Amino acid sequence: MRGFWHIVESFMAITIIITFVMIISGGLIKVQTPEETEIKAYKILKNLDEKGVLRSYAVNNDYSGLNSQIELYNYNHSIEICQSVGNCVGDEPNTENVWVGTYIISGDYIYEPRIIKLYLY
Repeated sequence: MRGFWHIVESFMAITIIITFVMIISGGLIKVQTPEETEIKAYKILKNLDEKGVLRSYAVNNDYSGLNSQIELYNYNHSIEICQSVGNCVGDEPNTENVWVGTYIISGDYIYEPRIIKLYLY
């Protein structure tokens, strides 16, 4: 009977060691790279454009309304809407580790491009 408990104890020790090594080496925890985060921000803006929501907010410089359309659970976010000449409205975060997804969209019935920046931090 004592041999059985030694086998159970060794099996548990091996399981704990393997789990610890996988966590330390990054096998179980996935950390997103900056490129993946920027692509995620771009895809959010593209999805809003495909729904037909993005253009009206961008043309009217309504960054707070556009900001309310975005639902992210893992990140804080803010929006900035810029004209092609560089005049911007919105909130640019003042923090470290900020990723930005940029989306360019034309105006409504005239060529007045807007640059929409989604900051994730």
